[in-house]
Amino acid sequence: MLFEVSPLDNVYFGKGHPFSAGFEGIGSGIFPPAPSVFYGAFATYYLSLNGINPQNLEFVQKNLKIKGIYYKNGEAWYTLVPMDLVKNKEDKEENKLEFLRVGKPLVETDLGDGQINLLYSPNKVENVKGLIDDLAMSNYLKGIKENIFFKPFNDFVTKENKIGIKIDYDKRSSKKGYLYKTDYIKMAKDIKNSLEFVVDVECKDFSFPDTGLVKLGGEGKAAKVSRVNDIPKFLEEKFTEEVKEIITKTGKFKLILVTPSIFQNGWKPDFSKLNIKVKLIAAAIGKPISIGGWDMKNKRPKVMSKAVPAGSVYYYEILEGPIDSLIEKIYECGISDARANEGFGRCLMGEYDWLN
Repeated sequence: MLFEVSPLDNVYFGKGHPFSAGFEGIGSGIFPPAPSVFYGAFATYYLSLNGINPQNLEFVQKNLKIKGIYYKNGEAWYTLVPMDLVKNKEDKEENKLEFLRVGKPLVETDLGDGQINLLYSPNKVENVKGLIDDLAMSNYLKGIKENIFFKPFNDFVTKENKIGIKIDYDKRSSKKGYLYKTDYIKMAKDIKNSLEFVVDVECKDFSFPDTGLVKLGGEGKAAKVSRVNDIPKFLEEKFTEEVKEIITKTGKFKLILVTPSIFQNGWKPDFSKLNIKVKLIAAAIGKPISIGGWDMKNKRPKVMSKAVPAGSVYYYEILEGPIDSLIEKIYECGISDARANEGFGRCLMGEYDWLN
């Protein structure tokens, strides 16, 4: 089930490290937030509807899953820009993107699987952070390279700082040394340019109400939840079948992380659990991010983990194994080695051209 999540106030999404007045003076925010933010919101929502008890806590841990996070502005769907799309600094056409090309390794080594091809551009390019629409993502997944444009986050959202200080209620005055600043996200630049989260939620036999309110972000700000009846083209079954046919024919695919992913091998996914053998050809990945969270059952912070950021892209060649069920398995279960039920490791799959 897809649900639109619309914050009713400015929200704070922390970077995963502890923050409290007197300990750390600046609460740095992050956007987009980790999928665990929405897992926590819907877990709390379920418990508010059904009661907080050990049985319901166990039900949530076993059955609640976040299967994807997307974005909407009105009727338009958006996803994060994949990291193998870059902007040509000399291109006068604003916000136009181009594909990185697959080249040969710069240095020959005996590292075996550790040696991968280079992704490069003959032009002066830069990485971008933002969103591409439904049509652009659909074309991207099918390898169509023309006319892909992006929208930077600041077309929709703005950052606002909040200054505060801790209060000593016994003395009815402020506490010395407890001044702090936090970065809040306003999910609307103006009336027409706003952004909503769309969260794909699965909870076994339980169905959330079509509308409701959840607590979202570091301070539990209220957000409206409403059922979404349409889906983007790149999630339609017909489109997925078309992509699968291309992958079956070429024996190559790219894996795009829709959400951050935690891997046992650091930055590389493990395909052995999917009963298929693949060769990593190239990768475009970002710097690792820190992932924390709150353990509702044991009432304590979760162990910090490092994750590959959303938007990272991996290029593969299929060596052996069942191709037919590959997309279904990845779309159903994701690729993360940890906290997959919280939404980590959710992916899209597409094709790529060796000679691009």
